Amino acid sequence: MSDPSDPVTCAVYDAECGFCRTAARVGQRLDGGQMHWVSSHDHVALRALGIDPDRAAAERSILVFDRASGGPPASEIRAVAEITRGIPVVGPALARILIAGAPALNPAYRLVARNRHRISHLFARRRRTP
Repeated sequence: MSDPSDPVTCAVYDAECGFCRTAARVGQRLDGGQMHWVSSHDHVALRALGIDPDRAAAERSILVFDRASGGPPASEIRAVAEITRGIPVVGPALARILIAGAPALNPAYRLVARNRHRISHLFARRRRTP
């Protein structure tokens, strides 16, 4: 991952979840190096970034912190929108669509978040099955 002092925006995800790790890898490829990605279980890195490790561990959502503003983190679909904003060409428009649709999309996000470990196991079993 990048140096915590580089990108101003930081995405915190559950690195113990296979589904979350895969989503974070995709996000890293798409964000063009604009974000620092850190596990919600890496308390040393979180503290170095000025993020409360207990808050990060308690969340069932990816969190996106704008360290420059110091405001509250974006979570759920808003966090996904902040990540997609960095995608060249389509990112800003896609982010606006996600934010506008957040009231309808957040319940689906919560459903996936609640079941993320089951989803990870399901995909792992499918990979092992010939």
